Amino acid sequence: MVRQRCRCELAISDDSVCRYNLSHLEQWLRDNRLQDTCVQEALGPVIQASQLLQARKTDADVDAICDMCSQLTPPQVSSTFCSVFR
Repeated sequence: MVRQRCRCELAISDDSVCRYNLSHLEQWLRDNRLQDTCVQEALGPVIQASQLLQARKTDADVDAICDMCSQLTPPQVSSTFCSVFR
């Protein structure tokens, strides 16, 4: 039980670091006036996946998750969920 809790805490920490790094990349794109380029478009699914990893995942949150993940395919969402609950 302790091992599982520690692994979950590590995953949450890693997800936060990923989102933090992405936000710095997004800011760099804005600072260099590149936010309207294909780079930002390509980052869309990655940003949504990082948000998904940090989102609450209960039955009540399904609609919000579907709205949040408009650039992800159902298999990508499923794969992200599976990686969290391994």
